[in-house]
Amino acid sequence: MFCVLLLHLISSLLSLTHLDAQRKRAIKIFRDLIAGNPSYPERATVFTKLLTQAADRKEDDGVRDLIHETFLTLWFANYKSYAGIKTSSAALVTPLRDIRSGRASSAGDTARQMVEVVTMSSSPKHLTSLVQEMIKGQGDNGEGKKASQRKVDRAAAEQYCASIVACLIEELVSFEEHRDTQDNSGAQLVSLLTTLCVFAEANPLLLVNHYDTLLHYLKADNGVSIQYESAIVSHVCKILSLVSNCLSENDIQRLGREDLSKDLVKITYKFGISATGAAVEALAKLATHPHSGENSPLMKSLVKLAATFYSHLVKMKDMTNDFSKVKERDRNNVHRALSVLGCICRYHEKEDATMLDDQLEAFVAVPSKELTWSNLPSASFVLFQAYLSKIDTATKCKALRAMAGIFSAHPRVMLAFEQEGILKEIMSDSAHPTLQLESLQCWREILISEELRVESGEAKRQMELKSDITTSKKISGDQDGDASLIGACCIQHAPRLFEMTSSPHATVRLHALLLIETLLRQGLLNPMEMVRPHYD
Repeated sequence: MFCVLLLHLISSLLSLTHLDAQRKRAIKIFRDLIAGNPSYPERATVFTKLLTQAADRKEDDGVRDLIHETFLTLWFANYKSYAGIKTSSAALVTPLRDIRSGRASSAGDTARQMVEVVTMSSSPKHLTSLVQEMIKGQGDNGEGKKASQRKVDRAAAEQYCASIVACLIEELVSFEEHRDTQDNSGAQLVSLLTTLCVFAEANPLLLVNHYDTLLHYLKADNGVSIQYESAIVSHVCKILSLVSNCLSENDIQRLGREDLSKDLVKITYKFGISATGAAVEALAKLATHPHSGENSPLMKSLVKLAATFYSHLVKMKDMTNDFSKVKERDRNNVHRALSVLGCICRYHEKEDATMLDDQLEAFVAVPSKELTWSNLPSASFVLFQAYLSKIDTATKCKALRAMAGIFSAHPRVMLAFEQEGILKEIMSDSAHPTLQLESLQCWREILISEELRVESGEAKRQMELKSDITTSKKISGDQDGDASLIGACCIQHAPRLFEMTSSPHATVRLHALLLIETLLRQGLLNPMEMVRPHYD
């Protein structure tokens, strides 16, 4: 009873918005309580609340720093004992003898506590941010240390996280051995895989020696509900996508010979858009890997998948002008085909973008048998335009999102799209509010994905793989150019974007503001444009 009352008391203190001193005191109470009683029954609730507070943009920096120090004390106190261990892909594997020894007992406790937090949290993004900051050395006042010391600390943190990952794999193996005795096996399995995905996002090398253990989950025969099966395959596909850049030539060739591509293709037919998108991303990143050739089994599977949905869209294109009046099954199949084909186009290699620099009039549809990886974006774009002209709003939205996949891979196409006036049309008052909302969401997602691509170093990596890129372009940061092109198209319609913030539809107003916020944060919109309309 005392613990419950104390939990309510401290939660109330954390909810106070202006009393930083009280919130800091509450955090210290949390830290001392759990440090003295690691088995405290409400620890998952405590950790979840603290992570949420740290992720709040309005939170005071002093409170946020104290929360990070708290997790450093409770979860990463022993990471410095791993200093001096090299952190190559081979070194980021903790032997089982270490896991079963007293040295890794703290890593095991941390692993189990993280799983508890993931189970209770609505999203793992707060935990991901914490692990990323820990590895970067920001959680231990890393900015005040010498470069050499920060390097040592980061290596120790990576090795300690590798120990946690190894403990999570052990937990997963133990779970499978005792699955029959679990009351809610689906939720537990999802929590374990979500936690592994957190570490894959923080540093893909941590999972590069463990992903083979997870591949059998792509069979989607885990004996749980469809909701849990979808989450399971989504997380495994995401982990596979994240580690793909770290795989060797032997790994790529071996995966091409196995049933992996068949499993990923089956997911695109069986599950919803979240799992389907994750499966397409995994297959595309493996098929376009530098060690995967044009005739590799992975690339053949990807092109065959694209051709299947492409041919279905060609077949259904002239069936009707209003898909709201056709059978629900046929309508759903068209929507799935648009979604999958759009996802495939999203991961088309940017080095082929030179063929897409012409006007849209040069784009032509091709017969399904003539579809190749090279002409996939241009041929698909013609189909997407045809479906965007249909009457059914839901179909128009699916087509627009599919086109956004091409814009994400080849931003220059968006310039030609904008010059034809289509962008203006779908953002106008005459367009259905749902279509307006879809356009705002698509443009913002493209901007954010391009931002992440540049910040993660993926843009630089892709640029350096191109043989025709000069040294001057590499130095000038030419990889940022595509983001500016996308922003320029949005800025052309800034007056209309400001008008949409006064839309009678709440969701349109919200996403118009979110898009403006993204443009401002990326430096693509003049802040003075935000105040000028109020003075006109």
